[in-house]
Amino acid sequence: MERVTRGQVEAMFRKMCAAIGKEVSTGYDSNQMGNTGKAIGFKVGTWTLDYAACYGGYVVEEYDNSGGGVSRPMGETRHSARTMWHILQASTYAAILTDPTSAELRLAAFYEAENEAYRKSKEYQDSLKAKDSVVKAMAL
Repeated sequence: MERVTRGQVEAMFRKMCAAIGKEVSTGYDSNQMGNTGKAIGFKVGTWTLDYAACYGGYVVEEYDNSGGGVSRPMGETRHSARTMWHILQASTYAAILTDPTSAELRLAAFYEAENEAYRKSKEYQDSLKAKDSVVKAMAL
């Protein structure tokens, strides 16, 4: 069996969140201001994938308040990368089967955003330059 990496688990987590309509947390933001004029730390209702190797792996958390209080909507148990990847994949499929139209629209928007981010990346720009240089070399 192939190894499941942290990057693969995080990508599946973002995909699952898109399918069920949950926003992924961007972390603590001391510059974001709330209605009262006080700084908001975490955006309430966003989800994050917490990882702690010493405690056994991954767990999904939802921020319940701006101070960082969390609940665990998918259970308290931490899982290995492979197990969490399968849990997130199953949750994504369940969302699609439960509400296919909405889930597919959310996933289409998710993939478009991921592709747009890749097109703006240095890796993509470098690949275009390499492709152009190969085409020019072949033309000579």
